[in-house]
Amino acid sequence: MAAVALLALAVVVAVVPRLRQWVWYDLRGYSVGAPEETWAVEDRLGPAGDGVRVAVVGDPGTGNSDEYAVTRVLAAEHSKRGYDGLLLLGDLIYPDGDVTLIEETIIEPFAPLLEPSVELMPVLGNHDYQNGDEAAIMQRLGGESTWYAEEVGPVLFVVLDSQQVDDPAQTTWLQATLETSAATWTIAAMHHPPYSAGPLGSESDVREAWSGLFAEYGVDLALAGHDHDYQRSEPIDGVVYVVSGGGGKTRPTGREDFTAYSASTLHYLDLQITKRRIYGQAIDTNGMAFDAFTIHADR
Repeated sequence: MAAVALLALAVVVAVVPRLRQWVWYDLRGYSVGAPEETWAVEDRLGPAGDGVRVAVVGDPGTGNSDEYAVTRVLAAEHSKRGYDGLLLLGDLIYPDGDVTLIEETIIEPFAPLLEPSVELMPVLGNHDYQNGDEAAIMQRLGGESTWYAEEVGPVLFVVLDSQQVDDPAQTTWLQATLETSAATWTIAAMHHPPYSAGPLGSESDVREAWSGLFAEYGVDLALAGHDHDYQRSEPIDGVVYVVSGGGGKTRPTGREDFTAYSASTLHYLDLQITKRRIYGQAIDTNGMAFDAFTIHADR
């Protein structure tokens, strides 16, 4: 089914005190297996390329054929219109974060995108902490801290370390960063999801620590992994929450009252971002989109 036909089912929701937005989202159900509907990936940046394109992959670090099924499609899209950023949502090295395995779990699978023109933004997950190599993993991927902010075009990515959600220094830093940002868009990224209908469920401590700040300071999109599926929430206090944890393995997914769409399938998330719009597409290992959403800015 064409994306235009799917988006014809959309509704409009006004949200966010800092920046009024409208979010269009598809009124479809959920699946414990593969999505029932797919369509060709859309290029919304246009020939002028007036924005940036960022790929988001969660829980990739298996180094197995499932991870490569995702990264092959990602590389093919990169060859058509290059990505400006690559955001990895944690669990970069299974099973226990042994940094000596980083070549086979990250460097080799993502080699086509690990070039100077692509901003690499790693997030640490719980598996990345198990061997005590978390600092070495970040250093190997060019990071100096496990929480940080990075601007890519019109969007500020705020990367958080949900393994250290109880560290008050991180929350103080988050509030200061959001308060002083002048970016058009703000996207928060972490490993543990504040809202999830998957088997591991919502992380209440992450929600209590940070979701209030996301709403107060107008975060537009919050991304997480951990549950090995794809989920998109209805806007919650003005924030759209997406779980994208199907970069290397999957589990059956579920549904809660906040769920707009969910599916259990290997995938990555494609974000095309201009000053006026965030357009997101979940892309499966056949290179087809199976969910799409648009966040429009109204000034």
